[in-house]
Amino acid sequence: MCKMLLSINPEHVENILNGNKQFEFRKIKCKSEVDKIIIYSTSPVMRVVGEVGILEVIVDTPNEVWELTA
Repeated sequence: MCKMLLSINPEHVENILNGNKQFEFRKIKCKSEVDKIIIYSTSPVMRVVGEVGILEVIVDTPNEVWELTA
């Protein structure tokens, strides 16, 4: 079990926690297998607000990732 801390804009945090946002896009893949993300909500909240499990990591070109998640 490996966890990762991600800083995310409060607007997106709210959408993740209420289930409206299912994907978090990042340009760089993490170095190790991560199965949970600890969510840090950026300013003005500035605190850890939750933890979510990862079902799958998709690594591909931006166009392919967009096609898979659209």
